[in-house]
Amino acid sequence: MFGFDRAVAHGMWSMARSLAALGGDALAPPVDVKVEFKFPLFMPAIARLEHWGKDGRRVFVLKDVESERPHLAGSARRG
Repeated sequence: MFGFDRAVAHGMWSMARSLAALGGDALAPPVDVKVEFKFPLFMPAIARLEHWGKDGRRVFVLKDVESERPHLAGSARRG
């Protein structure tokens, strides 16, 4: 059998939810998004989204609250 031994949140869902949480101008089309998937987000879990601005982009990291391990990291900008 392949896969994980327990449920995981899909990486693309985690990315979409992170972008939705940024809101505002970060999502006004067109949007250029870059993301790196780091570690699986095993369920149940509590994750924290950290974000900041850098060089005209919204940079974001989705981390596990307990371990601080990043599940994904990326950036978004209009255009």
